[in-house]
Amino acid sequence: MKKIRNISKDPYRSNELKIYTSDALYQAVLLIAVGPLLQTFMLEMGIAADVVSRTVSIFQVVQGSIMLLCASLVEKVKHVPKVCAVLILNPLFLLLVMLFFSITGDRNAFPGAYYIVLAGGCITNVLLGLYNVLVYKRPYHIMDMHEYGRITANGSVIIGIFGMAVSFLITFSLGKFSFFSVICGFSAVGTVLLISASVIASSFHEVGNGENITKPQQEKINLFRYKPFYILFVPNLLRGISAGVFGVAVTIGYYFGVMNSMTSSFINIAVYIGTIISGVLYVRIAKKWDTARIILVFTVLSAISLPIMLVGKSAAVFVAAYMASYLFIQTFGTAIPVCVTEFVEYQVMGRYTAWRMMLQTVGIAIGGFLVPVLLEHIGGIPTLLFAGVLNVLTGVSYYCYLKSIKREEKN
Repeated sequence: MKKIRNISKDPYRSNELKIYTSDALYQAVLLIAVGPLLQTFMLEMGIAADVVSRTVSIFQVVQGSIMLLCASLVEKVKHVPKVCAVLILNPLFLLLVMLFFSITGDRNAFPGAYYIVLAGGCITNVLLGLYNVLVYKRPYHIMDMHEYGRITANGSVIIGIFGMAVSFLITFSLGKFSFFSVICGFSAVGTVLLISASVIASSFHEVGNGENITKPQQEKINLFRYKPFYILFVPNLLRGISAGVFGVAVTIGYYFGVMNSMTSSFINIAVYIGTIISGVLYVRIAKKWDTARIILVFTVLSAISLPIMLVGKSAAVFVAAYMASYLFIQTFGTAIPVCVTEFVEYQVMGRYTAWRMMLQTVGIAIGGFLVPVLLEHIGGIPTLLFAGVLNVLTGVSYYCYLKSIKREEKN
């Protein structure tokens, strides 16, 4: 009789299950508090579309600034998984703001309502910036890094399935109840899910990865002279600008009268369908393609799908093209951090990630600020095409750099 494996005595397997669970809960909350639903919330509060776009950009500037200021600090954090577990609570502040205004139901009774949302968003993005940097060091402490790509892709599938279930509930609820009643309920539920994610993440077993963590650093690396950093500096910024345009897609849809509070709820479902498919797809293609090829192919596909969102000014077309775009962006977005672990040492991973994420975040902010101007001067489809072209430039840059590394290794 085959002996049943004791998961509780296998720290790697136990950690893997905890990763899937805590990340699924956390990402579902981000959907409520930080994703497209937040934009819809502000728009339904009566905040103008251009103000919403600029506000999203402000949040990104705050997040990027924190990443930059704390780039060296994160290298000194000793108990990375424990600190990450605390920082998972970052969306709590926006959840409480959304809960408060959905309960009161009357924004006009609070003249400073916008500034309360702004403050809650800024606090959330300060903590989110710290989390986004530190979480890239966490895998070294809790998993076998050879399994990083597989676990990330499988996690995407689980996140997608759970998130899609939450999205269906939101969409169903919006069809039955008022918008702010739904926000009230899901903000309360989101708070419970977030605390649960934090508790689970605090229970990881630190397993380390031998010399990757214990090997002493012989010489402090100057990041600005570090080849992976300065060569990919511009591509990481361009990727961010593209993400900034895509990040306010719901607002763009509102701008052209394609989307409303009901149809925009389908975006959440599209996000998770795209997440599920991208996870399954990545696991399959990663066995046949290297990360360079994955990044190049899927950045090109995103450039094709992005402008289709506004073709025909149809909500159905918008949501379908959004889902395809998200799928492609998510796929090369999984490949990039996986390939980074191939050429960046652990000793500099914190600072490198901080700057890489900061560049992307600053790019997102730039993209958000550019959107109102681009929409006014060149229109919606060219704006989305512009975002796609930036993705292609990013893909070509990563492809060429990764191929150059392989050539150097052969020589």
